[in-house]
Amino acid sequence: MAVILLMIIVGFVVSRIIVSRAKGNSSPVETAKVERKDLSLMVLASGLVEAEEKAQVRFQTSGQLAWVGVAKGDQVKKWQALASLDKRELEKELEKELNDFKTEKWTFDQTHDDYQDEKDNAVITKEIERILDKAQFDLSNQVIEVELADLALKYATIYSPIEGIVTEIDSPLPGINITPAQATFVIVNPNSLAFYLKVNETEVAEIEEGQEVNIRLDAFEGQEFSGLVSKMGFTPLSGQGTYYQVVVSFSELHPKFRVGMSGDGEILVEEKEEVLAVPQTALIKRGQDYSVFKVVDGRAWRQAVAVGLVTDQDVEVLDGLSEGDIVVASGVSEISDGEKI
Repeated sequence: MAVILLMIIVGFVVSRIIVSRAKGNSSPVETAKVERKDLSLMVLASGLVEAEEKAQVRFQTSGQLAWVGVAKGDQVKKWQALASLDKRELEKELEKELNDFKTEKWTFDQTHDDYQDEKDNAVITKEIERILDKAQFDLSNQVIEVELADLALKYATIYSPIEGIVTEIDSPLPGINITPAQATFVIVNPNSLAFYLKVNETEVAEIEEGQEVNIRLDAFEGQEFSGLVSKMGFTPLSGQGTYYQVVVSFSELHPKFRVGMSGDGEILVEEKEEVLAVPQTALIKRGQDYSVFKVVDGRAWRQAVAVGLVTDQDVEVLDGLSEGDIVVASGVSEISDGEKI
């Protein structure tokens, strides 16, 4: 019974709509005037504050951590020493290699002295030539051993390659034995902070270096910062699907900016001033063709238009309408050509 009653009610409503249209009653729609506006196309994306200059410093050899010269939060200069391993064993190794070099040099000199007469008389045989070559190779190899021992001694102290703040120290206390994978020192240059955006592939093609960006950070409610697109990723972000990284350089760094702060960025892709525009809801697209319903003498007539810049709210009209024209701005899919409005 309820189903039959519902069908009767629906039929009554539909019949009333048909009769209303037949009598020429107006359709309840919104209209808008074609007017000149300033249009801006923006790409909105989320992002984080990151440092473009960030260094992870580790020892290249194992050993006992003998000295740590910085603490977390310290400011460091470029090439400032951070920490050092116990150098006593390395110093002894270098001393031994130097002694071996002296021995090898003596052997080299003695070998050449033993065959000096043959050299003077130009009667060097293949056997003598091989002996002299071997003496040269042995001496050269020992020089390399000395250089390697010297490098190991130099690598026992690590330095900061950049100016910045020490943000992480794995092993802050001396006296422990470490491997090259341990005792990591992380330095971040606060003057290199930038805003790293994650932009969808459908929008990244619209972005170019130098475009203006409005930045809003969650930590600074009600404030807006400005920047410029400085870099664009060529490959997608790892594990982020088809999103690409866009780096934005701040126009001015705030002293309270911190790595990891999150927020949103609006990238100004294109803007035009004083152009004819209609609401985007007024636009009808059929393939590559665009049209609107233009209201003339109380009736809606389909009018072909050429469009330019399309934003989230408005559409630039290049041809087909004049300033002051009235168009249907809502419910265009339910309007018929010539229908009374």
